[in-house]
Amino acid sequence: MKYLEGNSIKDYVIEALKDKLNDYEGLECYGCDLAYTLYEGENADGVIFYSTYESKEWIKKYFEDLDEIIEELNFQFGTEYMSKFNPFSEPDKFVLIVVIEVASYLLGCCKTVEKNWDNQFKLTKSKIKKIIEELEEI
Repeated sequence: MKYLEGNSIKDYVIEALKDKLNDYEGLECYGCDLAYTLYEGENADGVIFYSTYESKEWIKKYFEDLDEIIEELNFQFGTEYMSKFNPFSEPDKFVLIVVIEVASYLLGCCKTVEKNWDNQFKLTKSKIKKIIEELEEI
């Protein structure tokens, strides 16, 4: 099975990315940094939701789809490092890490972003439209 195939978190992140991309028209960044740049504010704050209750509800809603993402995070960063992010003691931080990982993966699957992975590019209306089309095809 392909990574994130049939995963509802993928759909959640695609919808969030579509909103974020439109909010960042004119942004210049490297393709490899796009997800982290789009989520820079949330990353600085350490949360996606400004309510721990919402984070816990998000985890409950997407619980069945977290396995493969956690497996990928463990592979990418190591189980020792990832053990620091416990969904029970720090649900806000856990949701943030999952969403950014999925966003980074999905954007990396887009030809427009991949083509500019090592180059700085500007998010123009046409590039945003193309990236959104590519996200919807995933």
